[in-house]
Amino acid sequence: MHLLKRNGVEVKNTQRVQSLNVLHRHAPDWPSFQRHLEFRLSKRSYRDRGQARLGLGDIIDILREEHGIDGPKDLFTEVCTARPEVIKTLEANGMLIRTHLQIKPIEAAHA
Repeated sequence: MHLLKRNGVEVKNTQRVQSLNVLHRHAPDWPSFQRHLEFRLSKRSYRDRGQARLGLGDIIDILREEHGIDGPKDLFTEVCTARPEVIKTLEANGMLIRTHLQIKPIEAAHA
């Protein structure tokens, strides 16, 4: 689904690096996520790809059917909100990664 691209062209000379952590998020907040939800469900990453298992689009469809717009919103909140109890659980299990992202200098270097 996600490819490494430079200037819009897929980079082919890649290799898998197990020790590398990659940050990815679809939206910084619920309103932004909601604005793009229909597009993602119909045309992009959440669309049905004929998989034998449930995909994220299927889960969002079920949540909307059962709970209206609150279903997907609750899912977003659960997965994307750094609540104290979630942080504590992640930390206790060695799953919390803390870092300072210097986004502006990185963007400038690759512009």
